[in-house]
Amino acid sequence: MMTNSPFTASGRIKTAFHTVYKWQEKSLRSAINTRRPTRKLVRMPRKDTTKQTREERLAKQRAYREEHRAELAAKGRAYYAAHREEQSARARAYQAAHYAAHREERNAKSRAYRAANRAANRAELVAISRAYHAANRAEQNAKARAYRVLKREEVAAQKRARLLADPETIRTRGRIYKQNRRALKIGNGGNYTLAEWRALCAWFGNVCLRCGVGGTLSPDHVVPLIKGGANAIANIQPLCLTCNLQKGVDSTDYRDEEMIAAFLVSRGAS
Repeated sequence: MMTNSPFTASGRIKTAFHTVYKWQEKSLRSAINTRRPTRKLVRMPRKDTTKQTREERLAKQRAYREEHRAELAAKGRAYYAAHREEQSARARAYQAAHYAAHREERNAKSRAYRAANRAANRAELVAISRAYHAANRAEQNAKARAYRVLKREEVAAQKRARLLADPETIRTRGRIYKQNRRALKIGNGGNYTLAEWRALCAWFGNVCLRCGVGGTLSPDHVVPLIKGGANAIANIQPLCLTCNLQKGVDSTDYRDEEMIAAFLVSRGAS
């Protein structure tokens, strides 16, 4: 006898339950699939958040710095003291990188400035250079020696080229340099330049004041350095090499007093 037959009582009960279940499942699916009408979102007006202009921002920053100047300065000093080596290394690295990247530009500007201000600021520039060299003599000499060793062939080639181009100027400049250096070591004081020496020779006609012959002239100290003579243009007379050697340590002055006085006045020397 079949128990699942729809004609039996138990079969009818199961059929009823199945029908109810199907109806509930269908209703549930219908409810899930039914979409509710979407609400339209209405955007609320935003609050005005317009950014400050650059000038306003900078003005605000300036005002803050002015108001907290002492506090900011103290913080800066404290930070620098705590990170001195790091800050110094960073600054040196930045300067080296910037100089390497703009080497030609910086050199061109420096040359242009010196050319434009050489005559007007010569005394000031010479004083600054001498003061720096005196304060850093050992370092400067070491750098110069290292450069000459590193660029030995290049330096020698430059010297040969200058000597071949103008041998007399190079030799005379070398003599003047040696005399200035010797006077500095002895402590006699004074120095003169190649331009002053050329002006002195031209003033006396580019001839030796002892023999009257022209040609190659050499600067001679009227009062020798070994006797305490100053290494100034006022103590220099043009002599040829032969007369200079023959004069030796003599203090004979072959210059005309009126001519040398007029020359010194024209040069502003004494």
